Amino acid sequence: MLRSSRNIFELLTDCSMLPLLLLLLAAGSVKSEQQHHVWVVEVNSGSEAAVRSIARSHSLDYHGQIPHLRNKFVLRLSKDSPAAQMRRAKRGGLAMHEVVHRSLERHPGVAWVSYQTELTRGKRDFQRVERFSNVKRLGQPDGQQRDVSDFSPSELNHHAESVFTDPLWPRQWYLHDSRTNPNQPKLDLHVIPVWRRNLTGRGVVVAVVDDGLERDHPDLVANYDARASYNYNNNTSDPMPKYVDIEEERHGTRCAGEIAMQANNSHCGVGIAFNARIGGVKILDGRMSDLLEARGLSHALDYVDIYSASWGPTDNGATMEAPGPLASEALETGIRRGRNGKGVIYVWASGNGGAFDDNCNCDGYASSVYTIAVSSATHGLQPPWYSEHCAATLATTFSSGSKSGEKMVSTDLRHQCTTEFTGTSASAPIASGIIALLLEANLTYRDVQHAIVWTAEVAPLQHNLGWETNAAGHKFHHQFGFGLFNGAAMVKLVDPAIWRSVPPKRIVELDGWNCRHGWQLGRSRSLRCSLTVEPEVEDRVKYLEHLQLRVNMTYPVRGNLAIFITSPAGTRSQLLTRRKLDKANSGLPSWAFMTVHFWGEEPAGQWTVEIQDQSESSHSGQQGLLERLQLVLHGTETQPDHRARAGGFRSYNRAYNSVKNIIEEDRESVASRLMAYYNRLFDSAQHLGYKNRIRPEPQSWLKIIDNN
Repeated sequence: MLRSSRNIFELLTDCSMLPLLLLLLAAGSVKSEQQHHVWVVEVNSGSEAAVRSIARSHSLDYHGQIPHLRNKFVLRLSKDSPAAQMRRAKRGGLAMHEVVHRSLERHPGVAWVSYQTELTRGKRDFQRVERFSNVKRLGQPDGQQRDVSDFSPSELNHHAESVFTDPLWPRQWYLHDSRTNPNQPKLDLHVIPVWRRNLTGRGVVVAVVDDGLERDHPDLVANYDARASYNYNNNTSDPMPKYVDIEEERHGTRCAGEIAMQANNSHCGVGIAFNARIGGVKILDGRMSDLLEARGLSHALDYVDIYSASWGPTDNGATMEAPGPLASEALETGIRRGRNGKGVIYVWASGNGGAFDDNCNCDGYASSVYTIAVSSATHGLQPPWYSEHCAATLATTFSSGSKSGEKMVSTDLRHQCTTEFTGTSASAPIASGIIALLLEANLTYRDVQHAIVWTAEVAPLQHNLGWETNAAGHKFHHQFGFGLFNGAAMVKLVDPAIWRSVPPKRIVELDGWNCRHGWQLGRSRSLRCSLTVEPEVEDRVKYLEHLQLRVNMTYPVRGNLAIFITSPAGTRSQLLTRRKLDKANSGLPSWAFMTVHFWGEEPAGQWTVEIQDQSESSHSGQQGLLERLQLVLHGTETQPDHRARAGGFRSYNRAYNSVKNIIEEDRESVASRLMAYYNRLFDSAQHLGYKNRIRPEPQSWLKIIDNN
């Protein structure tokens, strides 16, 4: 009977029969159907005329091609179509969208079709309202701005609290070394030295993909960029947020403020890239879909440099979601075609699910090889309570900790300010701002990743347990990545006079795992598999960047699983931690876990994967089958130049915490004063008859300063 029904269905869903079918099914609709029925089709010919013809034959409206995605077109159920009339009948029966979908699948001109379902996405902050209205600082009238280049090195370095007129600048504790005790760890992301070099984000465009942007905010309006902005929820050019609820739609404005608050205008605080252009791409106000994410992540792709995202799948310790096919294509298109082929930068908040034992490797956005996942450290230089254990985190900036602890300064709705921005939502925009300072140089998206990895600071965080060192000398942590962003060190590293872009990326996919005791996890609590990477693989990938492990496995309680991978050099990375709240019985259907912990290592030799059931209850009755493992190596055939110049091994400044910051001009000024003082001593010694002394060269004093 089922077979016969299927044959009848296939006959009726022939596209030529669809108008008749719409009338025959006028009795049917399903209550769970969404208000808007949208399909994305890929048409082989790429012809608009062909797509319009397909739309007419299915009683659908044509809504254009998706910019930047190859041959992808949007079709929507018309309000006045026979299908819509049928849907409104609501008499029960076959779901209309399934009928249309299967007909589109069978159309000879359609290569691929996707019906857009609703997705759940969450913002990665914890909102508390404490706003500052019309806050002013005495001594600087409105409109009388002082350019940062007017400040002396000593002003910028030793009196940071009085550099800017912006009233909340003194509370931006993460932007200046305000310690009075040099024995304390350093709280500083080193942006003042970058500003002193007149690198302030000028010419760089950052789009905050979020819930809107208050474009007329007095601390953002001068840097607002309409071309980098759009409201995809309402299909208008205006990204302004709604003001319905005091807790709603302020998130994007807060993210944007950290990046591009105008400096020295007596409002709020100072954005890290205070001369960058800032846009708001609104997608979080209403129904979310794969199509909406793709539009947001590729908006003005030929114009935007950085996309900053502080949201993702729900951080509840039970969700496991990755970008859909359209969002995935948007990300890949962005890194391949954006910025004239250099690749746009996608910065992503790593997630706030720490209290639920969540892991950002269960978030396919943060764990993508195309994004930079950013975690948080507190004012006390510890992981915050919401920090997730995650091998995909690249590096860390600052954010909130305890309820009473220091938080982050930014813009807020209704032209106000906040000192209460929190979560990894606040960390990602800080990273975006620092990267904007960097992009005044001509860098690829992978140059930026390498610069972060090579310069991230460990010293302020080194008292936390869990730091390891890989075979390439990189220290890493499962919550902090490679350490804290260091803006000045990054800018110095990529100085155009010495920087050479990293070699082209190579990707190698490897199967052939040997699971000595079988591929079933059940009788024992762990499953061990090994794979030998032959030396000839290094003819393609010799120096690792990202590493992925694709796992296809059945298991009755997904959250009980933990996965570890060990490199030939002995470095061990945990790809998945146990998630007690994840009771899904779907296992791991071709999930790609990612780790950055092997960065710089050579892949040849034996790799080992261990999959464990870490449940506390009895193991009886739980059986799982590992159906496939695949190792994916991302890296370069030749050694990046900056690594080769350092002897192939990352080294760290052990005196980092104990040295008060000296910016470049101060360094030269101090060297000059030391040389003048020594010259006087030298001349006196000559006068007294000491004839065999050698006068040091000016560069010698710079070396003395750098070594001390």
